Amino acid sequence: MHKIFDNTKLLVLDIMGVILTNGSLIKRGLYPIYKEKYSYSLVKGLYSNIRHSTEGDTSLWKGLNEKNYNNARRNFLDKYKVDYEYETFKRKILEKDIKLGVFSNMPKEWADYLVKRLDLNEDYSFTIFSGYVGLKKPDIDIYEYLLKQSNYSPNEIVFIDDKLRNLAPASKLGIKTVHFKRKDDEFDFKPDLTVGSFSDMF
Repeated sequence: MHKIFDNTKLLVLDIMGVILTNGSLIKRGLYPIYKEKYSYSLVKGLYSNIRHSTEGDTSLWKGLNEKNYNNARRNFLDKYKVDYEYETFKRKILEKDIKLGVFSNMPKEWADYLVKRLDLNEDYSFTIFSGYVGLKKPDIDIYEYLLKQSNYSPNEIVFIDDKLRNLAPASKLGIKTVHFKRKDDEFDFKPDLTVGSFSDMF
């Protein structure tokens, strides 16, 4: 394993763009499904209103004129594919006795669905989703919440995200950062490590 995991007690991963290969919830996620009926700005606005709302995703589906919210949610989220190297990487991390956590922006219904689909309760010590805590990345409050929930020191934690803007606040608090670079990112921040695949960290 890469040396960044030396003395690491907890590895925290984002779901979208890390465990699942597509990190785009709107431009390459929701919007293509509804582009014949609604503008990009409308779809993005509807999602922005629910991203870290503890009231759930009902207003989104109402705004998109969906009648069966469960079917709409499932059809949308099932479009996302698990990275083919993820299971191997997860196994190697667990073999090193490093705990796992999830740290993602999404409504609680999406979180519940993906926790079951990815069987996260099996191997993950905890999950933090914006829709449950009412906070979102990259606001500093949610990173402080992460530290409080984890009970680890910042230098014992590695955080992997596909967006540099989400890594910067973690670094300020002393958490080690890994950029999973799925696409170009011009945000002005240099992480501790940049990778293009899970195998780059084996």
